Amino acid sequence: MNYSSMKKIGFPISGRKGERGNWEEARPGGADLSALDLAVKMSQMGFQIVVILDNDGPTVDYIIRLGLDYVVIELPSIDKRAAFDDSVVEGIINHSADVERHLTSESIGTIHTNDAGMHRIWGALKQKLGFIHVWHERGLFQHPAKAEEFLLAAEMVLTITMFVRDRAPESIREKVIVVDDPITIDGVYDRKQDSYWLKNEFDIPLDAKVFTMIANGNKRKRWDMFFEAAAKSIKSDKRHYFICLGLTVRSEINDLKRRYISSDVSDNFIIAGYRYDALRIVSGTDVLVSTAKNEPLGRTIVEAGMLGTPMIISSEGGHKELLQQLSPFCLVENVNANKFKDEFDKVDELSERYVGVRDDVANSMSWRFAPERHVKSVANLYMSVLDFTL
Repeated sequence: MNYSSMKKIGFPISGRKGERGNWEEARPGGADLSALDLAVKMSQMGFQIVVILDNDGPTVDYIIRLGLDYVVIELPSIDKRAAFDDSVVEGIINHSADVERHLTSESIGTIHTNDAGMHRIWGALKQKLGFIHVWHERGLFQHPAKAEEFLLAAEMVLTITMFVRDRAPESIREKVIVVDDPITIDGVYDRKQDSYWLKNEFDIPLDAKVFTMIANGNKRKRWDMFFEAAAKSIKSDKRHYFICLGLTVRSEINDLKRRYISSDVSDNFIIAGYRYDALRIVSGTDVLVSTAKNEPLGRTIVEAGMLGTPMIISSEGGHKELLQQLSPFCLVENVNANKFKDEFDKVDELSERYVGVRDDVANSMSWRFAPERHVKSVANLYMSVLDFTL
């Protein structure tokens, strides 16, 4: 099959399971959002884009609203924590005939993958089918040896920060290209109005200070540190309220609550799960918190900067690369729960320091992560490295 003659680019996305029409469940996660931002802008430039979904669930509605074409190709899911061996690869390759039929029908010759599962699935399929593979690393290059073979075979490897690039296998590091992510704020937000809404939404006193953390259940996020620091902070100041967004696995939540949240602090601790209005919460919160270890980037950190929300975050990985030049942010060095608690206790001081630089920070973030800037960089690479023409 001559895939180089097929000019459509496929963006594989892991769609949310469930019924169509549930808009609150349609919005994908952070890495997929960045990939879709890129897909939309490339489409507007004249590239032919097709989103490849692994199921016909509510994410289809989100793709349609973006105005992108899509195709559903059902493929086996990958447990990123399980062994990735020849038997797993064989299971993926067993679907190659069906995949080839879809790619040929849609004239898709290039696959642009954006997360660990899709890198592995489509890397295995490339071995069999031979399409062009753009590997866009938004994680930390933590892949099993078998997947590193696929990384070596990719025609182009992109990543999002120098921190991530420096973690690439030495054998391919020289060909890894750093391109800032596209991140935008959809809608209009007003911090004063959103703060009032937030406190009413979660039954929080209007004079309270609200700290919010948004993350999935990955151990790298260090929810245990957040829970411990929050519990200590509430005991020293009952005005402090803490909101957890994105933590949805009930067993993990119950374990953290049992370890850290005693009855005398439980009223100040809100586990909000998944919320489609997360950006409004970020706009309305007094402080965005991230205890994460070695984040590749931290999309929510960028969004908070654009919205003018102060932050207290770990000084590690992509966080440090993002914010080392921006003095108003509280970057916590050599992190532990007590250090975060101490910074929570200085929230009034942080808010005062932030007032004078809020606009400069928002403008800096908006310029660096402007989709137009990002898509021009990627488009130029498609044309110079892969010989695409518009």
